[in-house]
Amino acid sequence: MSTISTYGLGYAFGSQLDGQAISTGAAPTKVLSPDLKWETIEQTNIGVDATFFNCLTVNLDYYRKNTKDLLLTSPTPLFLGNTFPTMNAGSVRNEGFEAFVSYKKRINKLNMTVSANMAYNKNEVTYVGTYTGFVAGTTVQGMSGAVTRMEKGYPMAYFWGYKTMGIFQNQEEVNSYIHINEDGTKQLIQPDAKPGDFRFQDTNNDGVIDDNDRQNLGNPYPDVTYGFNLNLEYRGFDLTINTSGTIGNKVFSVLRRMDLPMSNYQSWALGRWHGEGTSNSIPRVTTNDTNQSWSKPSDFHVKDGSYFRVRNIMLGYTTKLLKNYYIESLRVYASVNNLFTFTKYEGYDPEIGGGVMSTGVDSGVYPHPRTVSFGINVTF
Repeated sequence: MSTISTYGLGYAFGSQLDGQAISTGAAPTKVLSPDLKWETIEQTNIGVDATFFNCLTVNLDYYRKNTKDLLLTSPTPLFLGNTFPTMNAGSVRNEGFEAFVSYKKRINKLNMTVSANMAYNKNEVTYVGTYTGFVAGTTVQGMSGAVTRMEKGYPMAYFWGYKTMGIFQNQEEVNSYIHINEDGTKQLIQPDAKPGDFRFQDTNNDGVIDDNDRQNLGNPYPDVTYGFNLNLEYRGFDLTINTSGTIGNKVFSVLRRMDLPMSNYQSWALGRWHGEGTSNSIPRVTTNDTNQSWSKPSDFHVKDGSYFRVRNIMLGYTTKLLKNYYIESLRVYASVNNLFTFTKYEGYDPEIGGGVMSTGVDSGVYPHPRTVSFGINVTF
């Protein structure tokens, strides 16, 4: 349905100096979507649940999930003056395999449970219901255009940007990066570049770096998610360890606003280009970035988001030897959440959430805290 709002739409009739108050105004704020319909999900599962020798449990599951008439907020031209409407943007398929294995064993007074889980998933857009053939995704403050995109044949909200081919080390390299036109004339592909700037790939070979040169820079969804769990019990003591991780997912890292060139960089910026031969991966730092080396969405911002995390370790002791004191049982324990995270990602946290079109875009997500807690449970 179309909506009307009064927020920020007041209007002054006459002069406020004459005692005229600001009157409440109203205006349409959302475009009507008369053909909107419910999202539909069709899913097929084939699974096997088995137990061997009363100690080994195995759960296997293959699934294929088709989401049709996917509900998304779609960008519209800004001259309409409305917020973006909801639309049935297309169809998405998720297909994969999940496995869970658990082993239980008692050795004298030791009870042990070890389990592991693994999931593989392939995400692919199968249909897009717009005349352009794509849906533009999320934007980042200070960057030109959307950094994610929904397009047939690609993962949902894949990172869309420019591929870099190193850094211009001197002016001669800038002048030699040319395109030869049909009439034999030469033109600089990046006329605004300076030594220390990125060399962007001219993907369509037309001599100009523009949106037509953007390409798939990575998938925000992991190829594999996994986890390991351990539970031990011995003479009143118990130990529980829970872990999880991902493999293959990418993160679009923008931990500072590109339209604020004087804001702080992370320490890795100390390895920036500051003279010929000093760096071929981090561009020069400048307040006059005419080449847009920092503000163009490129593979420079796409990082490996794989990680392995020790989510929780809990150690406790339970005793039932206090019944003379009217205590049925007493348990003391200590627990640590988010003890260790092993990752190559240099941001605050590799585990990035987000909406449907912003998954994996890290604009400074608040990291998971490490929490140490102690407790006592008493049963009378």
